[in-house]
Amino acid sequence: MNGAKKAAIELQANDIFSNPAYQYAVTRQLLLSQGYEVEVLTSFEPALKNLLEWWKQLFGKSEGKGHDGIFPAAVSFSTDLHSIGQYIQDGKRFLFETLLHFHEVGEDCEVPYEVQNKDQLNYLSDKTLNTINDIATQGTAMAHVEGGVPVISIEVERLDESHLGYLMYFFMKAFCNECLYTRS
Repeated sequence: MNGAKKAAIELQANDIFSNPAYQYAVTRQLLLSQGYEVEVLTSFEPALKNLLEWWKQLFGKSEGKGHDGIFPAAVSFSTDLHSIGQYIQDGKRFLFETLLHFHEVGEDCEVPYEVQNKDQLNYLSDKTLNTINDIATQGTAMAHVEGGVPVISIEVERLDESHLGYLMYFFMKAFCNECLYTRS
């Protein structure tokens, strides 16, 4: 609730140049006007499965009226990276990606060094799982952009309750703003 309260204060401005929620809403509509009819919300954080489902509910329930709107889809990387990520990169060009990226996570661990190196992963032994996720996030976004997919990156400082509350309010604010400009 504290994160949502902070977002309610910080996202009050009616000026698109100072309100990132409005910038996101307008960017979505511009992409729709250019033929990008599907938005895929992605993240490399498996703990966000329920947030991704909530986001689909928020946008899908009202976007799907009047034979218009953006179809909301969500995938969890790295689980879906080989399959859905492949489609995003090389499939039909009617979708755009919104990538959630968290700079810090609550729990992190280092990849251990193994003397026998049976898995051939010792080159990662000085890295944390979050560092590996960061590299995968950047590489995936770069590959998708190079493949012609517009990518919106939403950068979040930390994966915790407060920042998730802020993010949820951000999406609700963007959606409500979008309603004002796209719905009668």
